[in-house]
Amino acid sequence: MKNPDVAAASMNPLDHYIRFGKSEGRSPRRAPGTNAGAIQRPDTYVPRSSERPPAALKARLIAFYLPQFHPIPENDAFWGKGFTEWTNVTRAAPQFDDHYQPRRPADLGFYDLRVKDIQKEQIEIAVQYGVSGFCFHFYWFNGKRVLEMPITQFIENDAHELGFCINWANEPWSRRWDGRDQEVLIAQSHSPEDDLAFIEYVSRYFRDRRYIRIGGKPLLMIYRPGLFPSATETAQRWRAYCREAGIGEIFLAYPQSFDKDDPAEFGFDAAVEFPPNLGKLREISGRIPTLKSGFRGKIFDWTELLNRSRAYPQAPYTLFRGLCPSWDNTARRMEAAHILMNASPSRYAEWLANAVADTCDRFADFDSRLIFVNAWNEWAEGAYLEPDARYGYAYLQETRNVLSAPSAAGKFPTGASWRVLFVSHDAALGGAQASLIDIVQWLQSHTELEIKVLCLAGGERLEQFRRIVDTALLDDLVSPTETTATKLARIADWYGGRPDLIYCNSLATGRVHALLGELDIPILTHARELATSVARYAKDDMEDVVSHTRRFVACSPSVRDYLVAEHKVETNAIDVIPSAVPQPGADPGQTEIQRLERRRLAGWPVDKTIVLGSGLAMPFRKGADLFIEVARILRARGVEDYHFYWLGSFPERERDEVLGTWSQHLDRMRADGLDEKVTFLGDVDDVRGYLRAADLFLLTSREEPFGRVMLEAAFAELPVICFAGSGGAPDFVEDDAGIIVERADPAAMADATLKLIRNQPLRTTLGKQASAKARRHFSTDRVFPRLLSTMRKVAGQPPAVPIIVPN
Repeated sequence: MKNPDVAAASMNPLDHYIRFGKSEGRSPRRAPGTNAGAIQRPDTYVPRSSERPPAALKARLIAFYLPQFHPIPENDAFWGKGFTEWTNVTRAAPQFDDHYQPRRPADLGFYDLRVKDIQKEQIEIAVQYGVSGFCFHFYWFNGKRVLEMPITQFIENDAHELGFCINWANEPWSRRWDGRDQEVLIAQSHSPEDDLAFIEYVSRYFRDRRYIRIGGKPLLMIYRPGLFPSATETAQRWRAYCREAGIGEIFLAYPQSFDKDDPAEFGFDAAVEFPPNLGKLREISGRIPTLKSGFRGKIFDWTELLNRSRAYPQAPYTLFRGLCPSWDNTARRMEAAHILMNASPSRYAEWLANAVADTCDRFADFDSRLIFVNAWNEWAEGAYLEPDARYGYAYLQETRNVLSAPSAAGKFPTGASWRVLFVSHDAALGGAQASLIDIVQWLQSHTELEIKVLCLAGGERLEQFRRIVDTALLDDLVSPTETTATKLARIADWYGGRPDLIYCNSLATGRVHALLGELDIPILTHARELATSVARYAKDDMEDVVSHTRRFVACSPSVRDYLVAEHKVETNAIDVIPSAVPQPGADPGQTEIQRLERRRLAGWPVDKTIVLGSGLAMPFRKGADLFIEVARILRARGVEDYHFYWLGSFPERERDEVLGTWSQHLDRMRADGLDEKVTFLGDVDDVRGYLRAADLFLLTSREEPFGRVMLEAAFAELPVICFAGSGGAPDFVEDDAGIIVERADPAAMADATLKLIRNQPLRTTLGKQASAKARRHFSTDRVFPRLLSTMRKVAGQPPAVPIIVPN
């Protein structure tokens, strides 16, 4: 050190300059390896705003809260009299040029949480900037509790409504922060007796009105469930205790710091991302030319975490997103620190926006839209939202900006106005066209997008399209003999300029991909077909579709796999987003009497099991011949108490090289007298009404990308019987919404049908489970925000974030 008086004062040089050196006229010139950035910078410092708390939020941001900011006897004994987290923070020194150390608090100062006004101010700041709650780290060692005062103080303050929960740090208390993991300061041992003692104690927190709940269940976080002898048995004990104590069900989750398993392996309900522990990061220490001599730590690039959030991998279990504003534990480990470089408030804002968008995509109800930030006040790890001397309230302001929802309930912010041209292969009665109408109407209700529809051919739905959106027929705009430039000019003239995105609603639109590709506007193509339909509607166009599509949406994993295998589309260029239908209004479910009354009004027998099928255009892809065959097998077995009805019609001349013409199958059905058991109703308007009068739904398709009417049947509480390997239907049905049988095997389908005819309780159970699944995962309100997010990404617009106004 070049200044002996600074050394003699035993002060941090930065503090010495601020207090004395500046007034003495000394030069603040930094030596190599020092950092001027810890002093407030006008270009980065954001002062506290005077704004009121947000009126509405898009999701609930929960901040991990470290309570180690007041002295306790244990820390006095372990680390010296008066030790708190600030002891380490104030000793930090930069390890290279422009290393942001030491960190210094702004308005709250080097606070002591024994001063109650400090936590009151923390709560006010959190609420003002859109933070929904604190997740307090909780320390319990076989009945011994340490650092609990901030939690009890928080609860005793009845003047606020900020949420809270606890995260039990259920590991031994060691010297991990300075690298000596093997030295245990307070031992931890788990046992059935301690399980019960712990839950009996912490359940008092669950009864507080502000305790964070998911679906009405108090959220209990456990830091390392893998340390329990049997986490599953521990979870069972806790759940049983809470039921008996009148608390009810609890929601168990763990942060993925050490353990990474499916939470079900522990008997838990969910996991929480706990960055920076999101996987291996690439070390960049070698790129830092001014590393301090003796530095033996590691330096990583924080932006890798941001990049991962731009295309989140989807877990096969409930996973809440997490993020960290920055990370640098120099204050704890000095020359052995792990440091993440390149964090900034604006980059943090992008990560948070991505997390919010993904969360809203995956969770329909606001209650479940939790995102965790590490942390509110981990100062010694450089991970905090609290205002500091360099950035002030910048991170908090970005938090508020991202989370705040405008007051217009139900709308999705679109930012700068952008425009979409939808392209439909025709306006016929098919499922793709019905789905496009749903998409357009949903976007009209939930966004301010400018939308127009171009139909490549007409059909029965053309007038419906025109009633809801500006719609044109391609043949009305252009002539086949015109040049490409003329055609594009006419389309642009009708559209009123250039859209930001072209959304092709099916692979069958392929005949215009080459034409529209000349516009150099990103094309998003919604793949709703498998091989048979592609061969019929887009066989000669798939090369154009693939070459001109910026990104695909596949309505099921089967469609994705088909695109990859047959058309060499890259997997990472496909988003799998399932089909969806509008959820019926609030409905407690119909009674059997109501179902029979609907049946009577439809003219159907009330003393028979009603089995429905559905499909248009392609009878053999839809398996209408198999539908007849299942009925034939049932009659041959002496079963009489059933009637099959089919919704939809087919051209009688429709032909398959192996199966013959559709008219031949109808003739044979009539000749066998089977038309007494099977009725083809033709095209109907009230599909939902017919479904609600039925008992079960047969999806006889040999090939079905997903099945729109299958979802309608599920909403109507009908169990679904489908063929394995037929497409996306088995992904929905699984083992809880119906029965899956061998592909194209009418005898196996007849067995399953008879099983449900004879077992009404099973039929009812599967139907209710199908309905619950459809409501949870396959309504337009659940699925279309994901579709909007993909549209935005392809169009180059800011991330989509649904707006939820809490009640």
